Amino acid sequence: MGAEKDIIIAVELASTAIRAIAGKREPDGSMRQHRQDDTGTDSCCSQAEREAGR
Repeated sequence: MGAEKDIIIAVELASTAIRAIAGKREPDGSMRQHRQDDTGTDSCCSQAEREAGR
């Protein structure tokens, strides 16, 4: 197997937004953020309703 990468992914599910963050743990223990994405729940709930035929 390869070397350990220490990749961290966090997802926050809230009533008004969904946030995802991906990063890498540095040797000193800090985290370097590579990507963050925020989405309002209105857009994803509407899409789910459309797919369900509502």
